[in-house]
Order: sequence, then structure tokens, then C-alpha cells
Amino acid sequence: MGVDRNLTQAMSVIRAAVELGYDEAKEEFNHLEKLLRNKRVLSMGRTEVFISYSSRDKKYVDEMKPFLNGLNRNHKIKTWYYEMVCI
Repeated sequence: MGVDRNLTQAMSVIRAAVELGYDEAKEEFNHLEKLLRNKRVLSMGRTEVFISYSSRDKKYVDEMKPFLNGLNRNHKIKTWYYEMVCI
């Protein structure tokens, strides 16, 4: 309390804890990594994402969906892709 929030510095400290073997830090590290990834995407100022892919690459789109759905739920971005157009 009373200090500025700095995700990059927090990542550095928690990464050190993970490297020292603190298992509890691993979950926090993954959580902060996801926050930083979302922050980077949002800082780009983009709000709509169209995913163009070959049908043989559908598995990669399926792997990305959980990350994109989190941003969709928070109304940060809007995504659309082939499956959505064809339904």
C-alpha cells in the first residue's frame, strides 16, 4: 500500500523467487505474466482482431482462444475469425 504498481518490477522479483525454488511463486509468476501480456496488447491501442488462418492451422487458433476470450470478456478487444463468419 502506498507505492506505485509496477508489474515489470514485480515480475523480476517473483522470477527470482521461482529461480530460488519457491513453488508458491510459480502461480503468481504465471498470473503476472498474463497481466503483462494483456497490458502490452492493450497499449497498442488496437480494439479489433481478425484472425486469418488456413484450416490446417485451426489448432493454433484454438490454443489462442482462451487468451483472447479473457480480453473479450473485459470488453478490451473484439475478435472474429472464419468459424464465426460461417456459422
